[in-house]
Formats: sequence, C-alpha cells, structure tokens
Amino acid sequence: MTLAMGQSTGTNYLTLLVYGYMTGDFLVPSHQVLPVRESTNTRATKRRVSISSFEGYSPYLLYSIGVLFTSISTYDSNQGIDHFSMAAGRSYTVPEYNWRNDPFTESAEYYGDVLISHEGESSTSKDYYGKSHGSSMIPTLSGMATYDTLTGIGLNTNSRAYTRNSIWGLAPSDPSLTNIRYLSINKACRIKLSSRRAADVRTNITAPDLCGIPSDATALISTIHTYNNGSNYNQVVHSFGRNAAHSQAPVNNAPYTLPDSQAWLNDVLITHEGDGTYYFYGHFHGTQLIPLKSGAKFDAMLNAGGSTASDADLQAVTILVVGYIAK
Repeated sequence: MTLAMGQSTGTNYLTLLVYGYMTGDFLVPSHQVLPVRESTNTRATKRRVSISSFEGYSPYLLYSIGVLFTSISTYDSNQGIDHFSMAAGRSYTVPEYNWRNDPFTESAEYYGDVLISHEGESSTSKDYYGKSHGSSMIPTLSGMATYDTLTGIGLNTNSRAYTRNSIWGLAPSDPSLTNIRYLSINKACRIKLSSRRAADVRTNITAPDLCGIPSDATALISTIHTYNNGSNYNQVVHSFGRNAAHSQAPVNNAPYTLPDSQAWLNDVLITHEGDGTYYFYGHFHGTQLIPLKSGAKFDAMLNAGGSTASDADLQAVTILVVGYIAK
C-alpha cells in the first residue's frame, strides 16, 4: 500500500472498513496488469475495446473471460473546466444524457454496467488533478475479452477527456466456475430512493421484480447515482447493506476516530459532496457490491451527516442493478 501520493501539506487519514473477502484465482500477476487508455474531445464517443494481452496467462486459456476487474482513473485536459462521465460494459447504446437527476426521473433502466463521473464545470468539487475511482467490474461481450465504452458523456468540445482502466483481475464466464451473475440488459433495473430527512433509515429494500434477483442471492452488482435537487447542496453519506443501525454522522474523520464499539458503518458507504464543495450535475460512483440479508433484502441510511433539509433539497439515490452474486 502506498499512502498520500502527491501530498504536499497536512496529515491524510485512511480508514479501511473490512467486512468480507473474495475467493478464487482471478488476480492478474502484477507485471501483467494492463492499462487501457482512452481519450476523446468529442461528446459521447463510442468504442469497442478488445483485450489480447492476457493470452499468455495460462489459467485463462482454459475458459473465456466474463468479467474484468479494473481500477479507473480520469483527467480533464483543462483541469476542472469540464464535467463528463463514462459508461462501460456490454453495450454503448445507453442514454447519452445522464446528468442532473435523469437516472432517477427518466424511463431508461439501463445506463451501462459501470459508470463514473469526473467532476468539473459548475461543480465546485472539481477533479483538478484528475481522479482515481477505485475498483470496478466490467462484464465482457459474449465471454470474450472485449467490452464497450461510451466516454466523454456531457463533454464540451473545448477540452479532452482521458480515462485509464488498469485491469488487475479476471473472472471466467462459465457459471460453474464463478458465482458472478450479470442480468441480461433488458432485465437491468433501478432501485430509486429519495429523502429530505437526515439519517433516514430504510429497511428490507428489494430490487424490482423486473430484475428477477433470486431470494438466496448474497449481493447486488450495481452502479449508484446520487443527486441533490436543491440549492443548499448538503454534504451527505448514504449507506447500504445488511445493517443500517450505525453512527448518523460518518463525516469528517469519524470513520477513523469512532471507537471500536461503533466501527460498523454498513457494508457500502458513498459520499455526495455538498456544503463547501458540491456535485452540481449529480455523480456516478462506479461499481458497488451491496451485500444482502436473507430474502435478497438490504437496509440503507440516507443523508447520514446531513442537516434536516428543506423541501427544495431532495437527495435522490438511483441504484442501477445489473447483476448479483449467487449463493
């Protein structure tokens, strides 16, 4: 682990909340990690990316590749002047207008298998030096090491959007060798949550019947979009998983300083920037695996750390469900 790359002043704190692990031989040897680089100065550029560099990695000659595990980074050539998002997965035929609250309000159920946002333009939370988005999962096309991207969504033509996918792991497509299951695109569905209340706990949430998630599924594979429909741009944290009974203010350095007795902060936490900085256009948070309770249900806490908002400050959360982890 390398901490605080690029740091110039101050102390940076990192808190890892470890709740589980994965099994199986899916890691790519470190010397074979493959960076896939893309750039565009055109809004909504469609590309089909084909990966051939893993042919020498013998375990995966035996079966086709179903999922790529990747770390995504983005950069804007004008350093925060522009805002854009990227979609990747099994199709680039997805909505090309996906900012503000469209993923929540419009009719489309499928926006891509994984989406990330690069903040800029009217957002005060600008990714001036670029942004690393953590790990995501990209399903491939028909079991081949090929996937589609739609890059530069929302990009203005006066800047260039750069993306880098560092592929560090693989999973087979054969269902007898993995418990990763992606829904057919026409079965992808949304879970839409919204609230004006601080620390709003919801329990026993399920995916719509459209998805066909089995009752014994152990996690949802999703990408999450958040949006603040108001003028106060409140900073909040949303949590998802098996238990939303936790601290109502996991902000500032609380995840680091909370006593061990309060260490539980649900399985997945995401931040929607507000107050001093804010996400003006909404934000896609990459791949999120949401662990499930029995019956394929999960609990959520919305707006943790936020103040009680006015009617004008609705926080909208759209969970775009594209698959699940089988038992």
